Amino acid sequence: MKATKTPVEVLPAGAVAEMPAQLPLWRDAVRGIPNAIARSALFSVNCSDPRTRFHRHEIAALQGSSITYTGEELRLDDEDVLLQLIHLARLQPLGQEVIFSSYAVIKALGWSVNTHSYERLYDSIERMKATAVTIKFQKPDGAWLEFKDSLISTVEHGGKNINNRTDSLWRVKFNRDLLELYSDMAYTELDWQMRRKLPPLAKKLHTLYMTSENPQGLTVEQLHKLTGSRIKQLKQFRYKLRNMLELMHERKFLADYVVDPTTDVVRVRRQLSGGHGATNTVAA
Repeated sequence: MKATKTPVEVLPAGAVAEMPAQLPLWRDAVRGIPNAIARSALFSVNCSDPRTRFHRHEIAALQGSSITYTGEELRLDDEDVLLQLIHLARLQPLGQEVIFSSYAVIKALGWSVNTHSYERLYDSIERMKATAVTIKFQKPDGAWLEFKDSLISTVEHGGKNINNRTDSLWRVKFNRDLLELYSDMAYTELDWQMRRKLPPLAKKLHTLYMTSENPQGLTVEQLHKLTGSRIKQLKQFRYKLRNMLELMHERKFLADYVVDPTTDVVRVRRQLSGGHGATNTVAA
């Protein structure tokens, strides 16, 4: 589960400055996610339990990346918010302010427009601002790179309890080093419409399996760790996992799947036709 202890490549001074100053301009129907995040438990499938606080916690991740995290537990609704904000940030040079209204983001996320959603969005952005994360990942050429910062660098907002919520504006910035996580073949484009309609565990599996056209087999225990699930009994998790795999098969994302009764390895085959293929991915 853990990344191989390979020395992180030290880039020469000015290397980041030589890179394009803008994120890739993917289509409006998709959202770009770094493979290092998609293949980890940084954003968990948990929903109702109290959030855990982590301090320099090593996050479960597939070989080829490692993540150390300090902050309040992050969940898939936080990941949705982050992907939407990065989606907006791709339209301008990275490091510039991204200005948006709460209403516009809530609509893009498919949330109900009500007080709860405004507070949920506010809490999510503030939560991701108050983080410290170190992401080390291996490029296809074997070199290792590192991102080290909060997920959202700076945040300005009128406050959680302003009267006219629909006109409330946010101003956020992302660290320019975020470009490293979106270098060629280091990120995946997710079908946003499909993602929004999936329950948490299926959404997590969809994200993981989108990072490769031929996903590697993983044991049920490995998937339990990669999803960050708090289901204590592996038997119960396996049952829920089968249901979510079947759901993704019904939704035409998976062509087929099998859970080997002897090895407990889950193998899936993606349905690559019908517009659900990933781009900018590497074979896992």
